[in-house]
Amino acid sequence: MSLRDAWEAEARNWVAWARKPGHDSYWQFHRDRFLQLLPPPSGLALDLGCGEGRFPRDLKARGYKVIAVDGSPTLIKHAREADPDGDYRVADAAHLPLADASVQLGTALLSLHDMDDMDDMEGAIAQAARVLVTCGRLWPRWCIPSTRVESSRPQRPMPSSSCASRTSSSGATPRLRHRDSPCAVTDR
Repeated sequence: MSLRDAWEAEARNWVAWARKPGHDSYWQFHRDRFLQLLPPPSGLALDLGCGEGRFPRDLKARGYKVIAVDGSPTLIKHAREADPDGDYRVADAAHLPLADASVQLGTALLSLHDMDDMDDMEGAIAQAARVLVTCGRLWPRWCIPSTRVESSRPQRPMPSSSCASRTSSSGATPRLRHRDSPCAVTDR
């Protein structure tokens, strides 16, 4: 079963679980810290792996104009129901339905941590680089558990079309940029 199929099979359970405020790591550790790290709203933001839409709703509440994508039709249906004015699209991150250089900011909050099991991680990163404007940024954030459940798939290196900055001692999230970008990689 693909990761996309697994998420689709669990979508209704995930929506019920994710919409209980205060009980999971999103509410306790990730959302507020991640929002503090993002640059101010400017241009279009893209949220990869938006799930039922809680992070895009939080981005919109802070003034960001957001397009949110997920591979699960059920999760996108629930995102649209919770936010009828939002732009939620069923899409494969490795085949984004967006024009080149159309996005100022990409976010992937707790969606790229399934790297070993994603259907096409290299394609997803390459597509994110393609849709970002010059000096645009992709801000992924993932959980790295203290114990790792090994995947049946072999480990894959990051694609050569992107590079990552190191996580700073302040806990800043690594950002990816196109290897030919003239933009400096900074903590913010």
